[in-house]
Amino acid sequence: MGHKVHPKAFRLSTIRSWDAAWFSKKEGFADLLREDVRIRDFLRKELKEALVDRVEIERTRQQINIVIFSAKPGFIIGRAGAGIEDLKKKILTKFYRGRRVALSLNVKEVARPSLSAQIVGQQIAADIEKRFPFRRAMKQSIERV
Repeated sequence: MGHKVHPKAFRLSTIRSWDAAWFSKKEGFADLLREDVRIRDFLRKELKEALVDRVEIERTRQQINIVIFSAKPGFIIGRAGAGIEDLKKKILTKFYRGRRVALSLNVKEVARPSLSAQIVGQQIAADIEKRFPFRRAMKQSIERV
């Protein structure tokens, strides 16, 4: 019986890094981890059309930096940064209602979105939801890749 290793854990030291960069004591670790998962789920639902690849979260005591890697960063940012400010307000009201937290959102563009499995999967799902023939959607995504 071979030892199965998660692909992300296998690549951590060479080409990947952690999706979250923060440290916590034993008591608060579960709460912060749960909060990270909820923030990522919220951002993926909220920015479904922006084709979000991954969300990285960095924390200090009172500062939270969220970096969103997307294929369409202009969709998130909006006109003159209005979209990112609205998103920031939504996150603050939903997750940090009674606390003073300095939140900064950064949006980065994915260099080659056709090579990201997450983005390709989202595009195929969107095509199928639009009642596009699934065989044609698969063939077109394979051509793009």
